[in-house]
Amino acid sequence: MNKLVRLTASAASLIAALVILLSAGLPPRSGILVRPGETPIAAEVGAIAPPFDKIDIRNRRLSLSALRGAPVVINFWATWCAPCVSEMPRLQDSYDRYKPAGLRMIGINVNEPVTDVLTWAQHFHITYDLVVDNDGRLSYQYMVRNLPMTLFIGRDGLIRQIVYGEVSDSRLTAELTALLND
Repeated sequence: MNKLVRLTASAASLIAALVILLSAGLPPRSGILVRPGETPIAAEVGAIAPPFDKIDIRNRRLSLSALRGAPVVINFWATWCAPCVSEMPRLQDSYDRYKPAGLRMIGINVNEPVTDVLTWAQHFHITYDLVVDNDGRLSYQYMVRNLPMTLFIGRDGLIRQIVYGEVSDSRLTAELTALLND
């Protein structure tokens, strides 16, 4: 009897989820095609990374389009996110190791006060670029659904890989090696 109740509840939950998905639909694709056959601008593998122009926490202008020609890693994070905290030293170590090869790294903090992010960066000795997405536009543009989220962008501006969740040492090394040898 207990098994039947669990099975019925599971089936009802699945049906409810399908009804919600069908009524609400999937999130819209953020990319656009300028002309048929052109590469889309979207937050997805194989598309051109959506451009942005922001002021970083050190009051310097940061434009993704100005970084074209360099391999770029974008990492969405927050100070309250345990996996983000865990991977941040790994990202900094990789940045230190591959910066001489032209790697650029951008940490995009999701909606926390700039003063908190500055304190955080000083405490953890973060030297790569940090931006605060205080209006949520970048998170929306990049379709951020969970933290951390890391994008690996080639010299041509195309997104090569997206890692959802904490990026491991081996995965980070593999993605950076591919990015730098591209």
